[in-house]
Amino acid sequence: MELLPHDAVERILERVPVKSLLRFKSVSKQWKFTIESQYFQKKQLTFGSKPVGDDDDIYVLLVVTELKTVVLSYDDRRCLVVTSAPRNLVLESSSLYFSILLGGWQNSCDGLVCLSAYLKANLVLNPTTRWHRSFPPSSTNAWRYITPSSPYRIIASTYPLYLDGSLYWLTEEKETKVLSLDLHTETFQIITPLPSAEATPKKIIISNLNNRLCLSFCNRTQQVIWSFSSETKTWEHIYSIVSVLTPLFPLAILEKNKLLSSDVFGTELVMYDPTTKSLDSVFKDVCKDAPLLGNLVCYVKSLISIL
Repeated sequence: MELLPHDAVERILERVPVKSLLRFKSVSKQWKFTIESQYFQKKQLTFGSKPVGDDDDIYVLLVVTELKTVVLSYDDRRCLVVTSAPRNLVLESSSLYFSILLGGWQNSCDGLVCLSAYLKANLVLNPTTRWHRSFPPSSTNAWRYITPSSPYRIIASTYPLYLDGSLYWLTEEKETKVLSLDLHTETFQIITPLPSAEATPKKIIISNLNNRLCLSFCNRTQQVIWSFSSETKTWEHIYSIVSVLTPLFPLAILEKNKLLSSDVFGTELVMYDPTTKSLDSVFKDVCKDAPLLGNLVCYVKSLISIL
C-alpha cells in the first residue's frame, strides 16, 4: 500500500461498500480523514447509489409505536431479517408516533431519513452509520414563497415525493397532473399527461422505483403501475397486479423484476412475482413484539451526514 499514491487509494475506496469503509477508518489517520470528508462521501455515494434492483442488500426502515425503530434487511440469502436499531436513534420525547418527512413516506435522500414528532423536536438520521442530529420544529414565519408560484393548486393532503433533486405532487385540477419542483432552480414544471384517463387523485400512488418516477392506479380488478422515462417523456407500463383487495404501496424492485410493496396500513410486506403473477407475504411472524403501525422507507447505504 505504501507504493500507491493516496489519490489512487482514494479512487479505490470510492468503490468500496459503506460497511467496509466504516471499518477502514481504523487503518490510519489519513484514511479516516479521507473517509470522513464530505468530498469523498459524495463521490462514494455516486458509485454506491445504484438502482435498488441491482443491489443484493435492500434496507427498509420502519417507524413503529412505543418509540421503537426496526430495520429490515433484505440480505443476499433472499430473506428478511429484523434487527432493532440503537435507542439513540429515537427521539427522546413522550410522543408515541413519528412520521417520515423527507421524500414522502417511502423515500429517502442520499441515505438520510427525516423523522418528525408533532410539536416535538425533529430528527435527521443515517441508519447505516447511526449518525443523527435533532432540530426544532419549523416556524411558519421562516418559510419564504417561490416566485413564480405553482401554476396549479397542489393536493395538500399528500406528501411530496423526492426524486433526483425535485419534489413531485398531484394537482387539484379536474384533469389531475403531476407537478414537479426543481429544488436547485426553484422552478415548477408539469409532467406529461397521466397514463390513464381513469386515474383520479384518490386512486393514484406516486412512488420512486429504481430511481424513476412511478404512478400506481388501482381499480376494482387490478393495480397498474407505470414508470416515467425522462428521456422519451412517456409513461411505460411495468406491472399489472390482479385481485388486489386494497392498494399496495410500491417500495422497491428486487431480483428477477419482483416488486416489494406494503399494504395500505403498513402492517405487512408482500412480494409480487410478475412471472408467476403471485403475491406472497415476506413478513410472516418476524416481529411479533413490534406490530408494524408506522411508516416504511427504502434507503441506500451512504456515509453522508450534515455538518
